[in-house]
Amino acid sequence: MKKKGFRQITAWLMLMLLVFAGGCGKGGGTTPETTSPPSGSGEAGEEGDKEQSMGRYLEYQIELPEEFEYADSWGASAVQLLESGEIALLNESVGLYVSADKGETWEARSASWLTELSAKEAYISNLALAPDGSAAAIYAGGVDAPEDEKEGYHPKYIYVDSEGTQKPIQYTDDGDNLNVLSFGKDSSLYGFSMGGSVYEINREDGSVQEICKADGMTDYVCFTEKYMVILTTRTVELYDLEAKTLADKDEVIQSFISEEVGGEVGSNSGSHSVVMASGEEDVIYLALEKGLYRHVAGGTVVEQIADGSMNSLGDPQMYLQGMIALPEDEFIILYNGPKLCHYVYDASVPSVPEEQLTIYSLEDEYTIRQAVSLYQKKNPGVYIRYEVGMTGDDGVVREDAIKNLNTKIMSGSGPDLIVLNGLPEQSYKEKGILADLTELEKGLTGENALFPNLVDAFREGGKLYSLPVRFRLPLVVGDPDTVKGITDLASVADAVERLRQEHPQGAITRQITEEQVLYTLGLSCSGAWLREDGSIDEAKLTEFLTQAKRIYEAEIAGWDQAELKEMQERIISLWGQVDGLVWEDFSASVFSVSVDIAMEDAYLGIGTSKGMNADFNVVATLTDQESNIDYAPYPGQVPNSFVPDTCVGIYANSIENELALDFFRFLFDQELQDLDLPGGMPMNMASFEKQKINPNEGKANSSFSIGSSSENGKSLSLEILWVTDEHFQRIHDIVDAADTANRSDSIIEQTVQEIGSKALSGSISVEDAVKEIVKKAAIYLAE
Repeated sequence: MKKKGFRQITAWLMLMLLVFAGGCGKGGGTTPETTSPPSGSGEAGEEGDKEQSMGRYLEYQIELPEEFEYADSWGASAVQLLESGEIALLNESVGLYVSADKGETWEARSASWLTELSAKEAYISNLALAPDGSAAAIYAGGVDAPEDEKEGYHPKYIYVDSEGTQKPIQYTDDGDNLNVLSFGKDSSLYGFSMGGSVYEINREDGSVQEICKADGMTDYVCFTEKYMVILTTRTVELYDLEAKTLADKDEVIQSFISEEVGGEVGSNSGSHSVVMASGEEDVIYLALEKGLYRHVAGGTVVEQIADGSMNSLGDPQMYLQGMIALPEDEFIILYNGPKLCHYVYDASVPSVPEEQLTIYSLEDEYTIRQAVSLYQKKNPGVYIRYEVGMTGDDGVVREDAIKNLNTKIMSGSGPDLIVLNGLPEQSYKEKGILADLTELEKGLTGENALFPNLVDAFREGGKLYSLPVRFRLPLVVGDPDTVKGITDLASVADAVERLRQEHPQGAITRQITEEQVLYTLGLSCSGAWLREDGSIDEAKLTEFLTQAKRIYEAEIAGWDQAELKEMQERIISLWGQVDGLVWEDFSASVFSVSVDIAMEDAYLGIGTSKGMNADFNVVATLTDQESNIDYAPYPGQVPNSFVPDTCVGIYANSIENELALDFFRFLFDQELQDLDLPGGMPMNMASFEKQKINPNEGKANSSFSIGSSSENGKSLSLEILWVTDEHFQRIHDIVDAADTANRSDSIIEQTVQEIGSKALSGSISVEDAVKEIVKKAAIYLAE
């Protein structure tokens, strides 16, 4: 059983898992809370105080031995403060290392038992370290596993004493597996089942005894002097270690986690939304995206002691795996990678840096949050206030958010940088709100040079008011002959109708709701709906809805009506359960459509490519291995187009602000552009070229496989290979040929989806739908 293999799931579900892995638990609030000294003995000054409040936690990344450069980024790891005062780090692919000087130097220690498990290719789901140096693990499979245990998940549990002697843990309930093992301060061992049962494990003979039942599946555990603190998917339980019973609920910490994390707490790809460590007596320290917090068990407050927006806690690509508290109110946090960061309180630095910059977006933008985090870590003397108009938690709707922003702009106090996604950009240009970025873009040369053709697509009248930080490419995927015959939107409809004649039953595009069809086809069409003066082009919109209706009708013609209704309801239900999910994430990616075609669940697909890893690499690998799969640019109504993402402009009043200019340049710096971000491919040409090379080459996770089976009996098992020179050149040629940004007003797009769906379903005619869209758009555009 290989660590990186997929279980037997459908292609759509595989996509959803990737969507969740890319962003779960790393988004949220807009304005950070004020930090306090670690002891809670003082208060930081509010914004606007005459005297600058001093003191905040500074972050230092600990340099790990070079062996960790080749570790599996998502492999099981554990960090512990040993009784000797040393810091121990255990990683499944590297082994055990110990530091006596807070990470300045490291010494390798024997962990032959772990080396053996890794050599057997066992899937290690959980590792735990004890203060006395002993360890425990949950693992499954391996090359020497019995045949009946190589399929499915059949975990085993072991305890390893400080001398390296292995002892099996005698837990045999296959119906309720243990998912977490954890050691107390006295190195006592406990196990936590997926059903909520908590067991004390005898380290001498491996026997287990249930001691309590927690509400929900355990995600993370820490120990104070008196309590075992159990964070589950539903609640926080305190187990009294002296009384040996569950204590009363701590409603304060429970409410805090519910408000800050939201929904159910849960692990994501080997990480946690919250990690904890114990301090003196019954103090609990918590680390989460928004910062470091301190709480006394049973106390009345949860106090922020470090602002996550100024360190790696707020970095969307840094995921929490563990935490320990050191003497003198210092902390070490384990992140994916693995990476260790050391947090030390410095009373001599301002609690909030004096240099400040404001950036605004209508909705939370992952790319911007990543940029803010990286920039602030590089520039600890700068504070960037990232404001989000609609957080999803405050009930603010788009219209009110824009009115609030416009009020600030008109008063001269607008944000320094504005992410224009969803905002009335054309109106801002006409009113002189946005600065001309022409000279600023000219300075992006050498290793920071951008694709000139993509930049030129944003020029208007010789001026440049915004630039996208990333971009996506709309592609059509299908059999080679069909792909070659697609030259415009009408030829897409022709192809779908022809394929329906050849395949009377089942899916053709697998786009089975009106919204899906309209969104997907719009990936290279929506930019054609508005004229230069901002009015609706009725002819283009009529053509779009006409061809979309042909495609939708041909698609649903091959479905059993009862099955179609059930699938549509399932899609709509899933859509409503996932915050921030868009049709593109759900079913309009080249990953999804190419796998559907390989599984014979579809014959033609349109989707965007956002990058190489788990994206274009999939369609390129399938193209090489499957004779019925090829790809090409999707022409739609806007040929040679690209889909811009995270378009950023500078407020005209801030064009002389050097900090605003520096942050804008940083958005296109290789440090940010080199990252694999969900928004799309890098605008930076040098960063784009680097995508040819597998960044994980030589590491434990240098490749991955997918496996799936469908109801039609087709199965797929595929090792995804990194892009070849041939395919990289093909995608590069598509980028070089792109000369038009497919972008439209988001409200117009929403209106087309809302009213256009009625035309596709037949409840109104295409002509009436266009009239209704034009009427509604005219009211909006006049505001």
